[in-house]
Amino acid sequence: MKRKLIRPPNPAVFAFIFVIGLVMWRLVAIVVTPAAIEQAVTATVVRVIDGDTVELGDGRRVRLLGIDANELGYNGDPSEYGAEAARDWLKGRLNGKHVELRYGPDRFDRYGRTLAWIFLPTGELINKELLAEGQARLVTQFGLPGDLSAELHQATAQAQIQRKGIWNNN
Repeated sequence: MKRKLIRPPNPAVFAFIFVIGLVMWRLVAIVVTPAAIEQAVTATVVRVIDGDTVELGDGRRVRLLGIDANELGYNGDPSEYGAEAARDWLKGRLNGKHVELRYGPDRFDRYGRTLAWIFLPTGELINKELLAEGQARLVTQFGLPGDLSAELHQATAQAQIQRKGIWNNN
């Protein structure tokens, strides 16, 4: 009985499929991004509530997308490590500033807060800056915009390597 030899697939086929997958992923990011940018609006931050929530001049509370800062203590509970530092850092960057909001796919969270990416007029993404300074953790379970994902991951990795903020909990 003669055995048939099964040849392994050609590596070029795998490479081709991988490249096609990357191209498709990038096309989706390009198609999704303009809709999100069209929803961008400007506002003024009048109060920083904590390391990932601000209040606007019109009374709306905005929860910053893609990040999670440690919680401030309330009702007698202590604050988590770095919570005051995150709030103070954000206060120094945003209090009284005009910002641009870029909404995510979901406009509101379960508490009625507006969900948004916050940009300064200079183009700096505050959500990313919080990560780069080690003032917050990256949250990926709800997805990240294709045009921001790489820089958010990079900012987080850089803060961890440099042991900044919450990553310096000795």
